[in-house]
Amino acid sequence: MAAFLMLLRWLHFLFGITWIGLLYYLNFAQTPFFAETEAPVRSGAQQKLLPRVLWWFRWGAMGTVIFGAIYLIIWWSREGYGLNTWAIAILTGGTLGIIMWANVWLVIWPKQKVVIANAIATAGGFLDFAKVTGIYVLRPTPGGGQKRLAFNYKDVIKGKHPEQNIKLEPGDTVVVP
Repeated sequence: MAAFLMLLRWLHFLFGITWIGLLYYLNFAQTPFFAETEAPVRSGAQQKLLPRVLWWFRWGAMGTVIFGAIYLIIWWSREGYGLNTWAIAILTGGTLGIIMWANVWLVIWPKQKVVIANAIATAGGFLDFAKVTGIYVLRPTPGGGQKRLAFNYKDVIKGKHPEQNIKLEPGDTVVVP
C-alpha cells in the first residue's frame, strides 16, 4: 500500500507540475509572443501549437485532481477521517484545486474553441481585395482527402446562417480568396 500511495503522490505532483507549468507558459511566454507577432505567424501558432498546449493543460488539471483525490481518500481513511491540521490544510488546497480545475474545464476550454469568424479576426482581418462571400474551410477527411465547407462572412456577421460559423479543428485551413 505504501508503494501505491507513493505512485499516486508522484502522479499528482507530475500532473500538477504539467498543469501549472503550462499555465506559466500561456501567461508569460505565449501571450507576450502573440502580442508581438505578425498575424500570419500568430494564426499558424493558434492553429497548430495552441490546441496541443491546451490539451496538455486540460489533462494536467484533470490528472492533478483525480490522483490527488484518490490519494486523499486512501490516506485520510487510514487516518480515521479526523479533522486535524493536516486534513484542514489538504482539504483547503484540494478545494482551491477543484475551483481551478472547474475554471480550466468550464470556462477556459469552452472559450478556446475557435470559430471561423474569430480566426479571421485573430489573423488580422481581410485585405482590401478579399472576397468575403467566397470563404471556405478545407477540412481533412479520414480517407486522406479534404472536405470543403462554405462560409459567407457577410451573412454570418448579419446573423444569417450561423451554422456556417463552425468550430475549427486541428488541420483545418481557412481559405479567403
